[in-house]
Amino acid sequence: MHADGGVRETAFYFDFVEELYTAAEAAGLSEGDFKQEFYLLINGAVAHSREVLYDPVSGELRDIVAATINSLMTRVTRGSVFRLWVLAMIDGADFHLSFIPQDFELKSNTLQFVPEEETALFELGYRQSVEGTAWITQFAPDSTEEILERILDPAKRFDIQDSHRIMLKRGAN
Repeated sequence: MHADGGVRETAFYFDFVEELYTAAEAAGLSEGDFKQEFYLLINGAVAHSREVLYDPVSGELRDIVAATINSLMTRVTRGSVFRLWVLAMIDGADFHLSFIPQDFELKSNTLQFVPEEETALFELGYRQSVEGTAWITQFAPDSTEEILERILDPAKRFDIQDSHRIMLKRGAN
């Protein structure tokens, strides 16, 4: 049993890339013969790094532990998204991200399962899929310089706060 997986990373990517290249080579393909698309689906909200979410808790140990775990998982998720976004750029992949919008009020915490909330989330995801707004996308960079520009100012190039889920165009700010 592994109890630390979700605490260190919420999404794993490294082994998959190696396996992709091995499989492509076995099929007689080189890196230039196919286009990579990276899709990351987050089962939660992704807060902007400058956003401070304040939610006081009672003095009960159970509530303090739940709030601590929720805060930890928020930070780990944000770090995982950033790391995978950078790796996708380095590998020349278009990066697609979907997550629960900030305006969807989650009444439960990460340790609870509330059937009514899960139904509402399913309906939200279905509606976004039908409307074509389920994913925000950033196309692969054209150069190393563009990768560095995006990393140095990620909010300028890839703003996950956009509630309209725009698709960023090549070269757009």
